[in-house]
Amino acid sequence: MYDGYHIGNGDIYNPGSLLNYVDTKELTSYWVNTSANTMIKDGIKKSSRDFKEQYKELIEDGYLDTEVNLQTSFYEVESTPTLWGLFVNAGYLTVDQVIDLMDGYCRIRIPNEEVKKEFKNITDYYLSLGDGQLNRLMRYFRYEQADKFIKEYKDILYDTKLS
Repeated sequence: MYDGYHIGNGDIYNPGSLLNYVDTKELTSYWVNTSANTMIKDGIKKSSRDFKEQYKELIEDGYLDTEVNLQTSFYEVESTPTLWGLFVNAGYLTVDQVIDLMDGYCRIRIPNEEVKKEFKNITDYYLSLGDGQLNRLMRYFRYEQADKFIKEYKDILYDTKLS
């Protein structure tokens, strides 16, 4: 739930979430409540076709080999590498492997289940869906609630078609 971050040669757990879990004994998402994702959403809104294709690849494959600008923590320069750098610096993604240090070419991925849940909400926004639609759809699928799944799926198709 809280592991998956890769820093240097080591893998670490999210210390804030881990401490909250020890304190409350509840396995839930703590990280997502630490800040708003406004900069991420603004970056997605301004993103290029290149970013959108890469985002789709990341979601489908679970990782992405791409150029990442880690030198900035804000979306100061409107470019795909800078936006990926913002995702990494904000904790939404982790650098799994540096492929070419000189070019900033890295393999990035979603670090853990806690962040994966928030990524579904970002993807709702990215696809112009309502809050939590993908989470609900996946829950209905997982718990074999066919009628609810079909209704939510139709709503998503309808909403996407109108956008």
